[in-house]
Order: sequence, then structure tokens, then C-alpha cells
Amino acid sequence: MASARPIPSSPADYETLSTLGTTAGTLLLRARSRRDGELVLLKQLDEPSPDASEVAALRAEHARFEALNSESIPRPLAFLATTPHAIVLADPGGALLDAALGKPLPLALTLAVARDLADGLAA
Repeated sequence: MASARPIPSSPADYETLSTLGTTAGTLLLRARSRRDGELVLLKQLDEPSPDASEVAALRAEHARFEALNSESIPRPLAFLATTPHAIVLADPGGALLDAALGKPLPLALTLAVARDLADGLAA
């Protein structure tokens, strides 16, 4: 049985390739591991000096990613505990939906998708 590869655990272990999007307080980045060239997503705090509650919220989000086991959700690989704090996710490739559409999803459709996701998670 092959041993698991060590997951890079420092922000310096990744080369940012592009910014995929932003949300309140976070950046979603496509990056490459400097160790093995693997493409990953980094959900990174946007604040250079985040307070403890922001880091705790990101850690909690990482824990939620770990609790989900779905091919539709990027698999969490690591949590970067040094600044800039980030969740490292397997990169499934592709583009964000609003980028693929060329505009944000209409609110009614966004809510319908969110409802369907919530129903799926509750099942």
C-alpha cells in the first residue's frame, strides 16, 4: 500500500495562479503546490491580520467540509494555520458558475439551487 503524500501546510508551499472569486472576508484562489505541482483551491482569509473569531470561523468551515462526503463538494486537504489562513481544497477544475454564465445567477434561481442543496444535505 502506498503511503500518503504529505500535504503542504504553509502558504509559501503554494503558488497562486488566479483569483476565482471573493466573498465577505475571503478569497477563492486556484493555486499549485510547490512540492508536487498538484492544483488546489485555497479559500483564504482576505484580512492580513485576522482576529481570532475570523480564524475560528474558517476552522469551523474546514470542519464542515471534512464532515461532507460528496463528489459535488471539493475535498478538503488541509488547513493553513499560519497567515494567510486558508482551507486547502482539491481542485475539481472548471469555472465558477457566474463566470461560466458571464453574469451572476438570478436570485430566484440561486435560492432554488440553495434549497435543493439544503434538501440534499438534510437527507
